[in-house]
Amino acid sequence: EKLAKLKSIKEQRKYLDVQVEERDLLSEEQARARKAEAESVAEEVRKFKHEEALRADSKRLHLSQIKREREAQVMAHRSRKAKEEEAKRVEEAKEIAEVKEKLEEDRMRAHNKQVKF
Repeated sequence: EKLAKLKSIKEQRKYLDVQVEERDLLSEEQARARKAEAESVAEEVRKFKHEEALRADSKRLHLSQIKREREAQVMAHRSRKAKEEEAKRVEEAKEIAEVKEKLEEDRMRAHNKQVKF
């Protein structure tokens, strides 16, 4: 009877040892799976951050290009305006010179008429 009890205890011990070993293996497997999943998530986060940085750089470049184009348009407009104003001043100066010349001619004619009489 003691022998049967010892044998039963040994079998139970063996069974429990197998259970503990299986549990340890399962825990290791779960730990590896959790680690792999964590690494996968970390890689996805890294990729996302990298893509976001690329998008931000691209947007910055695009906005910078728009700003440069706008500044070029403003400069071209100012230059065109300055040329138009200069042309207008030149035209006005010509008109003033013509009017002065005619006035001078008229004055000379008037003077010549006075000299004749």
